Amino acid sequence: MSEAGAERPSPPRWDEQERLSALERYGILDTPREPDFDDIVQLAADTFGAPIAAVNLIASGRQWFKAEIGLGARELPLDVSICAHAIVQSGTMVVPDTRLDARFVDNPLVTAAGGLRFYAGALLKTPEGLPLGTVCVLDREPRPAGISDLQRRTLEVLARLVMTQLEMRRVIALQDAHARQLEAEMRERKHAEAARRSSDDRYRALFNSIDTGFCIIEVAFGADGTASDYQFIETNSAFMQQTGLADVEGKWMRQLAPGHEQYWFDTYGEVARSGTPIRFKKPAKALDDRWFDVHAFRIGDPGDRLVAVLFNDITARRRGELRRDALLKMGDQLRSLTTIQDMTGIASEIVGRALGAVRAGFGRVAPGEESVIIENDWSAAGYASLAGWHSLSDHPSFETANATKQPVVVADVAAAPPDNLSSQAKDDPGIGSLAVIPIENHDGSTALFFVHVAEPRDWSDDDLAFLRNVGDRLAAGVGRLDAEALQHTLNLELSHRMKNTLAMVMAIARQTLRSIPDQAPVEAFNARLQALSTAHMALLQQHWTAAKINEVVKGVVGAVEGLDRFTISGPAVSLGARATLSSSLLLHELATNALKYGALSAPTGRVTISWKVADEQLIIEWRETGGPAITPPTHKGFGSRLIQLGLIGTGGVELRYLTSGFEADFSAPLSQVQERNAGENR
Repeated sequence: MSEAGAERPSPPRWDEQERLSALERYGILDTPREPDFDDIVQLAADTFGAPIAAVNLIASGRQWFKAEIGLGARELPLDVSICAHAIVQSGTMVVPDTRLDARFVDNPLVTAAGGLRFYAGALLKTPEGLPLGTVCVLDREPRPAGISDLQRRTLEVLARLVMTQLEMRRVIALQDAHARQLEAEMRERKHAEAARRSSDDRYRALFNSIDTGFCIIEVAFGADGTASDYQFIETNSAFMQQTGLADVEGKWMRQLAPGHEQYWFDTYGEVARSGTPIRFKKPAKALDDRWFDVHAFRIGDPGDRLVAVLFNDITARRRGELRRDALLKMGDQLRSLTTIQDMTGIASEIVGRALGAVRAGFGRVAPGEESVIIENDWSAAGYASLAGWHSLSDHPSFETANATKQPVVVADVAAAPPDNLSSQAKDDPGIGSLAVIPIENHDGSTALFFVHVAEPRDWSDDDLAFLRNVGDRLAAGVGRLDAEALQHTLNLELSHRMKNTLAMVMAIARQTLRSIPDQAPVEAFNARLQALSTAHMALLQQHWTAAKINEVVKGVVGAVEGLDRFTISGPAVSLGARATLSSSLLLHELATNALKYGALSAPTGRVTISWKVADEQLIIEWRETGGPAITPPTHKGFGSRLIQLGLIGTGGVELRYLTSGFEADFSAPLSQVQERNAGENR
């Protein structure tokens, strides 16, 4: 740039990020002072007779001085930097008087007392031409004449000398780094050599220290591309503990376990072929029906067909999950069953499948009896059912469990003495193990829950606790059905006695009141007793807890007049005992009044009875049509007062006496209508 300082520079021909990266590569920023650079700034100051000189580097957001005289600082903000303007010039920048240059007239370094008035700076350029900063001299007095050609060349030589120093530092740093790298590589080669000598021992120690089973297998494929077998290349110590297989290296799986499922070969074959790892849980029937959690992945080149397999035996955990799921499933199903045969059959099947059994069942022994009755059992295909009556003496396992009230467990039927197990199991070649769990009922009887398994089995404490839990639940369910059956019998007896009692009351009423000239009140009394009898029958069908409103309505009004003269509709709603009795008397009074005075007194008259639930209220609507005009009664007797009491005796009644016929609406809170008895909230 010429010494006419107000001229604006053209945009730089380099990228700022590229310039900053180049500066970073020299590793000079924030390094301590060095004599070589201090000598350069001293020479510059002496040459120019200037009080201030610096080796200045323009970094991101700041200017940093590698060496300086007269400044007393190592860095300044970039927004007050004069050198930041110098690096965008193509050559040395000279500002004879900063107060006459529009770029610096407001600069705090210029406007301050004793501020900078003169500047000359030569560029520090990389071999690629990227400006990093300047070697500059400054004065607090202006120099209108600028600088001489000799001074310019001297300043530029000093700038090249700085870059030579920077390049030497960079080369030396690279050489040191290369030397360190070579030294590190030598050490690494020595360590690698030592590591290779001991790697096999360390690998084997690690390989055998983990509890997880591990093996490396090579998969063999048939001509059709299907995985046909796999050979064990290497195994760890835990392999045998997890699988029960010993001395397998070099052997093929088909040889070790001929019945091993094809699934395993297909899975490992796909891993070897595709290289896609897989994680799965699966049982291996040929390995004592063990469950495994497996992670398989390919190793080596695809053509090697090598697969590494990490696995854990999760049989105990899986059986625990099956037992838990069986209990949940059985609990859900037992609640909805209504027969002992269904209950024992379904529970036996759930347990049998959960334990991998071939037969399971539930039998009951009466106190003092020498026989067991098996209501229903479950058996796998090819195994006969034991349902029916059996003598305990024919089944020593049942007899022992019943006598001792202790579980009878036979892990291996073939090896057990005959007096310890069922003769049925002993004679059945398909039974390898059995368990019988006794359950004592509250009535003194004993229930027996039994399970037969095809293979010998070590019955765990968890297995026996599961069977005991199942037996208790099943015994409770059977007891519930027995109690319900007994309650039903008692209800029938109660119904019979109630009907006899009401019939006796009506007979006594007729006999006692037959001399009364006006028999209408007597007949009304008898009709009301009949309505009560109908309500009692409806409640009896629901064990005296609730009655269906549809049955109550039809039962009551049908006793007064044929149902063909009624239109009855509404949703399914259960009425509590209190609402059933009061509603029956209410409907009886309405039907009797309709027969005497209302729609049913005319041949073409009809009554519509409907109900609905709205806003947690039960609303019953009574509509009469086709009868005579109705007027409100002038005298309110017992029947009128009964109607005013409403559905549950608490009101909620609206009556309309219209020329078209009598209408009535009855409402009550649904929660109160469905109360099980009249005294629940009292």
